[in-house]
Amino acid sequence: NDPAAAQEWIDRALRLNGQDASAQHLHGRIVVLPEVMSLFQKAAEAEVQNQLLDLQKYLRKIAALDPERQDVVSQLAGLNEQLKQAEYSEHLRRASEFIKNENIQATRQELNSANALYSGRQDVKNLLAQVEKIEKGQRINTLLGEAKTFEGQDQWKQAFERYSQILVEDSENRAAINGQKKANTIISANN
Repeated sequence: NDPAAAQEWIDRALRLNGQDASAQHLHGRIVVLPEVMSLFQKAAEAEVQNQLLDLQKYLRKIAALDPERQDVVSQLAGLNEQLKQAEYSEHLRRASEFIKNENIQATRQELNSANALYSGRQDVKNLLAQVEKIEKGQRINTLLGEAKTFEGQDQWKQAFERYSQILVEDSENRAAINGQKKANTIISANN
């Protein structure tokens, strides 16, 4: 814990044998020791204050300066995973909010970001299923609106086509079944 004393001992060893690999190696570690100790202090403060991004930054610097500190490397790996999980959870939270507002594009962006962190997780799949259900409902509503517009313009073939497209999406849609029957009856009567 006393870098100056350690440096003095290593300097003596190097003067005796300047080619000693162990002494040279320790010299390199001791040179950075004051900065490493300062970073440990900052890391401890960040940890107490629950400033995880700052903690990550300080641990990365320590690991870069002294890669042999396996305890730091291990702590950093755990912290990285913890931060990754927090980011993933935040993407899911935002995606859920966007689903409530039926903001499909923003929902998909959040789910893509979450999936990039942890590919193939079931919670992302579940939210994607909700998105697809909303999109399907929007497509059906758009097609129903178009079919009704075509009916109002006496364009029964186009109305029939729209109802058929709806039935591909939802074979039990009563409005489409009834609309298709009506359109078919009118088309048949006109031929």
